[in-house]
Amino acid sequence: FPSHDNVVSLVSISPSTAYRASNLTGSGTYSDNDTHVESGSSYRWFLNGSVIVGETTTSLNSGNFSFGDTIVFEYRPKDGYEFGTAVNSSGLVISNSVPVVSLVSISPSTAYKVSNLTGSGTYSDNDTHVESGSSYRWFLNGSVIVGATATSLNSGNFSFGDTIVFEYTPKDGYEFGSAVNSSGVYVNSTSPIVTGK
Repeated sequence: FPSHDNVVSLVSISPSTAYRASNLTGSGTYSDNDTHVESGSSYRWFLNGSVIVGETTTSLNSGNFSFGDTIVFEYRPKDGYEFGTAVNSSGLVISNSVPVVSLVSISPSTAYKVSNLTGSGTYSDNDTHVESGSSYRWFLNGSVIVGATATSLNSGNFSFGDTIVFEYTPKDGYEFGSAVNSSGVYVNSTSPIVTGK
């Protein structure tokens, strides 16, 4: 006989911390007092309170949401005869993907006591956030050069025989990513002057 005794509990979304690039899975614990096997249950996903059209399985691929969005999974159990009461998960807020930086380097790569140095790197962010608030440091023989917090370092901060390292910590306007250091650049003696014969 038809039954109204099928229920679902512990409805949730995994992973519990998600990002713009995450694929989500909804789940719950089905039970039925008549021991009917689950058959025909339905699922819906909500983005900021609105149904995501066409998303009717237990999975939701990345590309359906962005940083700051709230996702809810709805599970409506069915025992092959009738639907039970739909149960929603708690809202999952999509977290910020921290930015990354690569290819951090110093130019010119051959430096002299009179050289002005420039640090650079390649910034990227999975949330497509524009870079904002990144920080920079310079190191002289392993020690921080106090006050040198821009991407440039003027001559006068180092001498022949010193080793200079540039540190780049990316920020997307929300959070800092991991700091990345350049390779050390050795400061050569002043380049020789070539005169005509």
